Amino acid sequence: AALELGGALVARDVPVPASIGGRNGEHWFRFFARDVNDFGSYALTGDTDAGAGDDGFLLRDGVIAVREGDTVDGVTLGGRFMSVALNNAGQLAYVCGLLGSEVLVFEDRVVLRSGDAVDWDGDGVPEPTSLLITAGGFDGSLQLTEDGVLYFTASVSVNGGAPEGLFRLDTKRGSIGSPFCTSAQPNSTGVPGVLFARGSTRAADDDLT
Repeated sequence: AALELGGALVARDVPVPASIGGRNGEHWFRFFARDVNDFGSYALTGDTDAGAGDDGFLLRDGVIAVREGDTVDGVTLGGRFMSVALNNAGQLAYVCGLLGSEVLVFEDRVVLRSGDAVDWDGDGVPEPTSLLITAGGFDGSLQLTEDGVLYFTASVSVNGGAPEGLFRLDTKRGSIGSPFCTSAQPNSTGVPGVLFARGSTRAADDDLT
């Protein structure tokens, strides 16, 4: 059975209900990537038939959560939502295109973007000469573990070539402290809570999340 939201099917040429984030009578047009976790939470990306610059969407558990043109972590998203990953902790990651480049987003943070330096030689330090390809660098695959580690493939500009590699990015790298309870039970949402702190341990810095 096709997914039904707001009393209507999620299918091409069917109107997107305003109750889930539809705008100006737009219709579902095409779908790109999807993921479902073990608790039934899901995410879906695609386009509507709205005008260019406003048609890309990311649907999360029945509601359009992010759209093309939205600003996330100071970056205005544009182009296609290309890949998405949802873990059993309910955390979401996705790749979205910009004008000539892409960004990798974890929840509400941009964690990597085209042109950023990566560690190509395995010494744990990104090299300024190993840069993610500006356009089409992310190759579509994306996996997110329950402890917030992202795995993805991407092409890199290095030594005059453009080789592809499998990368690992720990979204909690640089976090501080240690959680007391590390095996929470699912709550009323169906997924367990996740707790970690990031920022500075100096109160004067006023930078703790």
